[in-house]
Amino acid sequence: MHKIRCQGLLICCLTASYFSSVPVTAAELSAADPLISVPTELNTVGAISDYASLPDGDVNKALLAKIDFLQIRAQQLLLAGHELPAEFYPAISRAKQLAMQRASVAVAVEMSATLDGYAAELLILEQNPEWLGTTTMEASGPLIVGERVALIQRYKVGMPLSVGTRLLAATHWSSGLRLQADNAKAPDFVSIRSSNAEVEFKAGGLSRTGLYGSYYGLARVPYFEVIAGELSPEDIVEINYGQNRSGFVLPVRSGRFSLPLFLALPDTNHFMAVPVPSRRLEAGASARLVVDAPSLLHSNQNFDLKIRSEDSHGNLSEGGRVSLDIIVDGVYQQRLDASRQATAVISDMRLPEGSHTITARSGGGGLTGESNPILVDNNQELQLSWLNLHNHSDSSDGTRSKALILAEGFALFDVQLITDHDSYLPGLKGARETDLPMKLGGHYAVIQDNPLTQMALAEIPSDHRVLSRALLAEVLTGASGHEWLGKYFADQGYRIGFTATPTSHVSPGEVLPRTAVLRLAGQSWQEAIQDRRTYVTSGSKAILLVKVNGNHPGSRIRHTPRRQVTGVIVSSEGLADVSLIRNGQVIDQKNFNGAIGEIESVADRDVTELHVKISVASDSAPLKPGFDLPRNGRQWLGYLNVQGAKTATIESSGFSRLNRSAIAINPGDDSRVDFITWTHGTSSSFTIKLSQMNGEDISLEMHIKEGFEDVSLLPEERTPRPTPDAHQHVTMTELLEGVVTRIINVDGYADTISYELVTDRQSNQETFSFVDNRPHGIGDYYYVKVRQTDDKVIWSSPVYVGGFDVE
Repeated sequence: MHKIRCQGLLICCLTASYFSSVPVTAAELSAADPLISVPTELNTVGAISDYASLPDGDVNKALLAKIDFLQIRAQQLLLAGHELPAEFYPAISRAKQLAMQRASVAVAVEMSATLDGYAAELLILEQNPEWLGTTTMEASGPLIVGERVALIQRYKVGMPLSVGTRLLAATHWSSGLRLQADNAKAPDFVSIRSSNAEVEFKAGGLSRTGLYGSYYGLARVPYFEVIAGELSPEDIVEINYGQNRSGFVLPVRSGRFSLPLFLALPDTNHFMAVPVPSRRLEAGASARLVVDAPSLLHSNQNFDLKIRSEDSHGNLSEGGRVSLDIIVDGVYQQRLDASRQATAVISDMRLPEGSHTITARSGGGGLTGESNPILVDNNQELQLSWLNLHNHSDSSDGTRSKALILAEGFALFDVQLITDHDSYLPGLKGARETDLPMKLGGHYAVIQDNPLTQMALAEIPSDHRVLSRALLAEVLTGASGHEWLGKYFADQGYRIGFTATPTSHVSPGEVLPRTAVLRLAGQSWQEAIQDRRTYVTSGSKAILLVKVNGNHPGSRIRHTPRRQVTGVIVSSEGLADVSLIRNGQVIDQKNFNGAIGEIESVADRDVTELHVKISVASDSAPLKPGFDLPRNGRQWLGYLNVQGAKTATIESSGFSRLNRSAIAINPGDDSRVDFITWTHGTSSSFTIKLSQMNGEDISLEMHIKEGFEDVSLLPEERTPRPTPDAHQHVTMTELLEGVVTRIINVDGYADTISYELVTDRQSNQETFSFVDNRPHGIGDYYYVKVRQTDDKVIWSSPVYVGGFDVE
């Protein structure tokens, strides 16, 4: 194929070579335009212009025929060693779903245009890949996660590019970066220039979904359009990332890094992927140690202690580790020599009965890590494994290879399962995520095929009617809470266990939720999953052992009029309270951190300081669970004024878990606390210590600025809405009576701000017991929710009383 003079016709010419409306020969097409070479095999599906006159049935048959043809050509390219456009198969999958739904003519025409764009791109890859050009990347310094750098991408033009050509600069959806070409003084600014002095560009932007935009919502992505001159082959175009003072902030996850670049020719809307190189994005220096041991043991049982050295973003740190002292319950045990490796294993350790923690500390004390709680109990019948059942690799919409995912899970998870999207990998068997539109049943993960084990997902919610064997429901994804999904399935009569994962398309890379599976002696984790014997935590590897009438979570037990719920919680963090939930409603609670009973009067001279906890929370449930997308997250920007006392300190460990949170005592007014945070089916809190109190005339004034919900998700029933401002006043008299909760109505949802007196003493090991003698029904279900003082949450899986399983 030769280069073409009229680029505006390239897509339609190439498409014609794939999809001709009448049977023609390659010679006839080449004679019509001798500068275009076409393949000898031509398809007779029909051009876009023919679709408008077809009835719905015919237009969808034509669309399916086009899909079949493209899949065959794509397979031939793969076998020949070519790399397909990353979003080709998802586009094919969506087109097939629309055709099977008998899409309208308008929708089919739009989808057909998308496929025609890919047809032209595949043809270029097959016959003249050099047309797309080549790129190189230069950086002002080493590429280290989270650092600010200036990057230059040099694009060598591969074919004539005339007025109307657009170059689109994008980032992977999970990077957390949002490029912009509008404000040269703002972060992540992108600009462009060319070696061809006659060429002029104009910056613009378009809303984009998918792999290189916003995964579920819309993201504005910058492009540069040629408005004067013509780029010739071998011309160089420089795209500058972060050349201003703000710089370009690199992603926080180590691995391979690239700067995706796309090319759209004049009068076309299909952006073809330009080949771009990838560079290694290195982890930062060691900032902390993670120490991991089995959570449940018998006395004198041998176990391995695992240690990992992490940077400040949670990546395995570069450069190895220093020598470490190993300390068990405060007593020095041994020294671990320095190594160039970021990981270490100490074998054949043993512990006596009781609760234990193991600390690893560098010689100078600069690095310290404390293990998860270890409970050694000879009467304990269970063993515990920590799972992540929902990972996406770079084979679908992730950025890390499968090998890197498994390596990075060292000392974090006992089991890592890769569940790539089957829309990116047609014919994928085994563990996978199945992508279906909302109207066809949503997304769900297959954990294994034999026996079939399915996990309902929340961000494109699973409809229970499309699942043949739903055993699990994901109630935590990233920093988003979706307890409503567990309730939705349990209310339908399904016996499901709860799961959690760091993998989120809405709040990626911020927190590390985990699934704990409780195994009977000799049982594999897969067998325990079949029993739904799980619990989840939004962070720490806390131990939660719950029984209902002596039965473990996930069980369906005999109906009895009296239900006793007992449990043990052991955590490395302070415990706030535990709630008993029956059929989705809190019916009882035990508070571990309340201070009301200890304070008779603020005027008492013995009371020299008070601790007040302020929590904000928002719901994530869809208006129609199972039939629409969840509500979006919301930002909280505001300040708290304290009257009658001084704000001495702030404790806000939960804020550090979110990239979008910050808090500080106002430097000009020590009675004012300024903060910003974010919630999505979760709560976010901070505790202030009050001193220099003026009797009982203490009060709190909360001021919340108006804002707007995220647009990460686009529900049909309720689109993202404004969040109103709020001004609240809480007196000490009210606080002494108990928790004060104020509601902010946000168009159908009741967001809350709670105020509570708490103590500065934090228990991290508690037992609890609840008895429910209320009127009961057949098929009731019970679970518990534990809140920690650092905002982390633990949910047990439900226990079901009476009834039968829905399969």
